[in-house]
Amino acid sequence: MTKNSARKKAARLYQSAHPATTFPDALRAVTRPRAAPRQVSDVVVQLGLLELVRRLSVRAKENGTEFIHF
Repeated sequence: MTKNSARKKAARLYQSAHPATTFPDALRAVTRPRAAPRQVSDVVVQLGLLELVRRLSVRAKENGTEFIHF
């Protein structure tokens, strides 16, 4: 058996449940979608959070306390 036999088997099962579906369409239906590319807004939010953590850490050091972040 080939390494994509499970995918082909799933496509055949999908095709039997949906008779009008072609095999390539069935393969696409059972294949896990790829992750979407990261959006610029995601990166901006992450950078904003890192800046917030940095500022809180600096402020804690100025106050003589310890800032713990995970």
